[in-house]
Amino acid sequence: MSKQSLICIAMPKWRGNYLKSTVQLMEGLSEEYNVLYVDYAYTLKDLLKAMYSGNILLVKSLLGIGGRIEKFDLKSGHSLKVLTLPPIITANGFRSARVFDFFTRINAKIVQRCIIKYSRKLKITDPVVVNAFQPFLGKWLKGKLNEKTLIYYCYDEINAARWLSNHGKRYESEYIPNVDSVIVTSSELAKSKNSFNSDIHIVHNGVDFELFGRELDVFSENVSKRKIIGYVGSVDNRIDFDLLEYLSKMLPDYSFQFIGRFENDSESLLSLNKCSNVHLMGAQNPDTLAGLIESMDVCIVPFLENEFTRSIYPLKMNEYLSRGKPVVSTQFSDLSDFEGYIYTANSKEQFLGMIKKSILEKDPKMCLKRIELAKSNSWEVRANQFSRIIKNSYKQKDIYKSKIV
Repeated sequence: MSKQSLICIAMPKWRGNYLKSTVQLMEGLSEEYNVLYVDYAYTLKDLLKAMYSGNILLVKSLLGIGGRIEKFDLKSGHSLKVLTLPPIITANGFRSARVFDFFTRINAKIVQRCIIKYSRKLKITDPVVVNAFQPFLGKWLKGKLNEKTLIYYCYDEINAARWLSNHGKRYESEYIPNVDSVIVTSSELAKSKNSFNSDIHIVHNGVDFELFGRELDVFSENVSKRKIIGYVGSVDNRIDFDLLEYLSKMLPDYSFQFIGRFENDSESLLSLNKCSNVHLMGAQNPDTLAGLIESMDVCIVPFLENEFTRSIYPLKMNEYLSRGKPVVSTQFSDLSDFEGYIYTANSKEQFLGMIKKSILEKDPKMCLKRIELAKSNSWEVRANQFSRIIKNSYKQKDIYKSKIV
């Protein structure tokens, strides 16, 4: 029996040195579906930058030299295909709704022609279409790909994302009512989108347990005198830099390690970097992250509480727990799923106290409980949840059509 085709029109890039929920889910869904991942839409500006910097691989890819379709064999034994789009027009800088809409509609036409062309080559008919945080293209592509059902996947509050906030809320409000189902990653996002579409479902972020998990009977302890407090993830505007500076000063004998992309060049980050016990290690290969987390005594999630972070279900939480590590987090969002497994704090003084408390924790049973929780939150589990929603969506659509007839 042949697999159902699924086209994912994605915001995140397929490649990269960090893990992305859309990529992880599509890899998991490839077991049941023939997945075509429509990669991040690079712009003409990106093409010019690539040419200027000598990034020949990206230039060839965007120009279609050597083909636009690439097949990826996955560790699961399945495979999927990635489609590289031709460059589109840079539109984000336009504040005028009229001008933005004009160029975005042109961009959607470019994307539509490319997807249809390669869908025919791949013999894709009546696909499930998953739009991953791309309402800008989605609004103009609805109904143009002969989709069996249309799913909008939302993993961030678009109105609070500074790089999308100019027109994001407007486009979501116009696009979401016209999709068949909405899948979000947190209860806060569900509340936010529920006014646009009542068929809304929560699929939390998961974890690559094969990559991050450890054997339940294998434990190690950092025997060095200097304890390591670690954070894995982007260092950006979500981070409470005042909290981190306070912690680094109050715990001078502890080493603070930050592993991830730096998306903030503020004075706060520069000030933090001057602390002798703080180490900004930059982005690392995902294959090395499990070992780096293993070396940490305590893992932290030092997020600010604001409109953006309230909608986050932190991907890193299950990565930490996969190693059985104690975790200290601010109360930035609904963390009830982790109640009893992590330490939470409402002030910098309380955060400091929780770090000291977790350092003294020597309970192997607690470590096992954390690992088991993370295992139950694997991407395989999440992909199965996602697939059930897709199937229910097109069943409901078929029922609706039969009633009309």
